[in-house]
Amino acid sequence: MKEALFSKMIAFLQRLDDAKIAYHVQHGCYDSIRVTLNVPGTRWEVDFMEDGDVYVERFVSDGEILEESVLEDVIAKNSSDAPAAVEVAVTQP
Repeated sequence: MKEALFSKMIAFLQRLDDAKIAYHVQHGCYDSIRVTLNVPGTRWEVDFMEDGDVYVERFVSDGEILEESVLEDVIAKNSSDAPAAVEVAVTQP
């Protein structure tokens, strides 16, 4: 079964190469190889699992263009090292 999975993964990568679609291969979770590809408006994660299963997850953009300032928010909210937000009260005389 593992040989069939390897052949399936190689065939998939060859199809991406033939279509000139850029991709990145990485070791996903402990028992899979992940192929990530980005096409306009969509990111795909394809996991080839050790047991022979193939999982596909798609992330679709809503097309909204955000300002650079949102990057600080996403880092602050998702960083395990970021200090907790501190509210500062401003008083006027």
